[in-house]
Amino acid sequence: MMVTRCWLCLTARCCLKMYNPLLPHLVLMDVQLAQLDGRQLCRALKEQAQTAALPVILISAASGMQSCLLEKGAPDDFIAKPFDLDHLLTKVDFLLVA
Repeated sequence: MMVTRCWLCLTARCCLKMYNPLLPHLVLMDVQLAQLDGRQLCRALKEQAQTAALPVILISAASGMQSCLLEKGAPDDFIAKPFDLDHLLTKVDFLLVA
């Protein structure tokens, strides 16, 4: 896998304002965000036409977060912290090929 572009959004508002020419190929974000719960941000991304197909992986150290995959506007995958980097890269590769 080769990463050609990477954006860092420091706020949920920044992430929600992404527009088509700048859309990333995948979003990797923590559930615990300063302004908004990552699950809420994921739901908002999945509800917008321009970002609905954008693969999202949520990460969290909180227990029981795997159930977020069953929620409306669910992420495409979830990884519990701590995680193995190879495991993360396997999930990223899978979602980018899909």
